[in-house]
Amino acid sequence: MFDWREFFNTAEYMYQNVDDFPSQEACYRIVVSRAYYAAFCLSRNFVIKKYPSTHFYSNEHQEVQKFFQLKTHDKGMVKIGSQLSRLHQDRKKADYDNVLNEAASMKAGKSLRVAKEIINKIEQLFSAT
Repeated sequence: MFDWREFFNTAEYMYQNVDDFPSQEACYRIVVSRAYYAAFCLSRNFVIKKYPSTHFYSNEHQEVQKFFQLKTHDKGMVKIGSQLSRLHQDRKKADYDNVLNEAASMKAGKSLRVAKEIINKIEQLFSAT
């Protein structure tokens, strides 16, 4: 089974070595995208393991976010849902928008910080189960 933390590790490597890539902006956009997917997939897999009767359908990204925001009463889990939602919006902007409303380097750095926070919390939740 693929370890989704590898997406985060790769994104972090790219961020730290941006000058080695042909396009800095493209690199930063990829960092945003991979940081999100690392956090999202680990969060989704946690829900599936912890709550096996939970199923996600066509709108999996929003459903995972809402699960954390609305179906849990733990403040830390609610925060994960909110953070995933913001990261998801940033990922869509990085993947689709021609112009970013924030410097790509700043958006990438912020995405890495938030994704790392989510990943750490999910790892704590996994170890508690």
